[in-house]
Formats: sequence, C-alpha cells, structure tokens
Amino acid sequence: METQSSMMTPTETLVAALVIERRGRNQAVGVAELAGRTGLDDRTVREIVKHLVEEYGLPIGSSPGDPAGYYLIQENSERMQVRNSLLRRAVSILRRAKAYEKAGWVNSLIGQLELQIAANQEEAAS
Repeated sequence: METQSSMMTPTETLVAALVIERRGRNQAVGVAELAGRTGLDDRTVREIVKHLVEEYGLPIGSSPGDPAGYYLIQENSERMQVRNSLLRRAVSILRRAKAYEKAGWVNSLIGQLELQIAANQEEAAS
C-alpha cells in the first residue's frame, strides 16, 4: 500500500510504515510496541494513528482483543467491525453527554446511531 508520505511528517511516516506492516486484525501491533519502536509515548502514538486515519484516509483498524493494537485493514469485515465499534462508542459517549444536557438533541443523535448500528447488523447477517 502506498502512503501519502510526501504530506506526512517523518514521525507520521514512521508510525504509518510500522502499522502497514501488520496486515489484518490477527497481526495487530500494540501501542506499547509502537511507542518503543518510535521513541514516542503511548498517547502520541494514538494521536498520530487517529490523524493518519482522519487526515490521510489510511485504513488502520484497532482491536481491543487478542492481539490488541493497530493493523492495516484487509477485508470488508474488518472495516465493518471497526466502524461498528466506533458507532457503539459514539452512542456510549452521547449517553454520557445526555446526562449533562437540558435540550433534547443528544437523545436524537443516540437514536439515529442506534438505528444505523441495527441496520449494519441486519446487513451483516444477510
């Protein structure tokens, strides 16, 4: 996979190269290993990976399971797992935000995301 390294900083390029070596969820590389290999702290590694996905569109997945870490998404099923995990986390965060709000717009977002998650599960089942 070719990265947009001409636009990336040297540190972003290094992190991207290390993650891209790990193809598929079963090959995930942990944050601690990435930090050790780059000399960065864990938080910085996570921020860089987030930036690589959001700004450069790299298909980097994250896995909380065994092995936990980041990997280059290889299959549509991996992409959907990552997407659905993010949607579930978004719903959880919005539920917490709802506890602090007096208007009703957060509740509407929760409902929309829950409908999308249900639709994704139905699509995956068929």
